[in-house]
Amino acid sequence: MGPLRPRHPTTDALFSSSTQRVLGLLFGQPDRRFSITELIALAAIGSGTVQRELRRLVAGGLVTIHPVKGRKLCQANLSAVGFEELRCLIGKTIGIPAQMRAVLASVARRIQFAVLYSTQPKGTGEPLSELGVLIVSDELGLQEVGRLLSTVELWLNRSIGRTVFTSAEFLERRRRQLRFPTEMLAGEHEVLLGREGMIGRD
Repeated sequence: MGPLRPRHPTTDALFSSSTQRVLGLLFGQPDRRFSITELIALAAIGSGTVQRELRRLVAGGLVTIHPVKGRKLCQANLSAVGFEELRCLIGKTIGIPAQMRAVLASVARRIQFAVLYSTQPKGTGEPLSELGVLIVSDELGLQEVGRLLSTVELWLNRSIGRTVFTSAEFLERRRRQLRFPTEMLAGEHEVLLGREGMIGRD
């Protein structure tokens, strides 16, 4: 299956997939300033693509660049015409995976694999109604993951299911082809961090 995408044709009609990735990060957390390095890592679409998108968004007045101690920090332009409308649109459609990546960025080195998935029945054509996150980590526990996700839950105004497996637990469940996570990974999902094939490797 392809990556999980919130089902809303408006954003697909208005923005390319790469523009959606960058806008989702910047307008998902409009008060946050991202370094270009952070945006490249979180958007996962390549350095050149991110920088090209940034140039377009800056030229269009949607993003501002703040020079700070020799670094360029990028932020959604809070004064842009239609800012609030665009923030709401992105928040309801393309912003969810980007927001997840942003809040997990601080512990990314401690995560081997992270996946966002929907428990919504296939073929309904409706926006995502139930979300869950699977994290494979030998260092993080449910409590810390819950604390990180609480900011996204507040932003979305709904709860997010969360499951944390150690690498050994995940590999054993995959070996035994247990329903979770096997069925989830066979359906619509969005990889937030890492790769399944690297789990358990030093």
